[in-house]
Amino acid sequence: MLDISSYRLRLLLRAVAIAAIAVAALNGCASSAVNPGAASQAAIPAVTEQRTWVPEPVEPLDEAQSQLLDSAEGALASENWVMAAERLEALANARPDYALAKARLAWVKERQGDIPAAKALYREALEQRPDDVVSVNNLALLMQREGGFGEARGLLEQGLKYSPEVPELHFNLAVLSELYLLDLETALAHYRRYQELSEDENARVAGWIADLERRVQ
Repeated sequence: MLDISSYRLRLLLRAVAIAAIAVAALNGCASSAVNPGAASQAAIPAVTEQRTWVPEPVEPLDEAQSQLLDSAEGALASENWVMAAERLEALANARPDYALAKARLAWVKERQGDIPAAKALYREALEQRPDDVVSVNNLALLMQREGGFGEARGLLEQGLKYSPEVPELHFNLAVLSELYLLDLETALAHYRRYQELSEDENARVAGWIADLERRVQ
């Protein structure tokens, strides 16, 4: 039988790690995904097969729209959420086809505590760009916090179909599978894949892998 105190400690450690990874996702985890080279694919469930998808072409921003985006980026850097929201809302209204504005605005709404608005904006962004790693990851984390574990899993699996080499998606699916869905084999597979894709092996995750290997025997 699983010791409750050990389980709670593991849950707390996972929660701290998730928070750190959510920040990494905002900072561009999609663009910094590690090429696994010859890393083994055996541990990856079939759901992580890559899907080919070509987004609809988006017209470049004009000068005024580019200035709005630059101003929003500056506000984000200084954590001026009010100004960032104003600039991004203006950009989203001017360019409803520009999914990035909605994804960034969703993240700002999270910082402001407006979770319903954040979820709605992430969904809008994903309708236009289902391959957007940040939107799919952050919406999955929001759904997980609210107990929407099935939808959270579906979102993370969606992200992995488009971006199977993003380690943060594997990590978050592993946590969800272990602690909330009690799917230990899936959790183990994705923790292993997270380690393979990460630049440096995480000693804490290595410990979780060893623990799961004992539990699934």
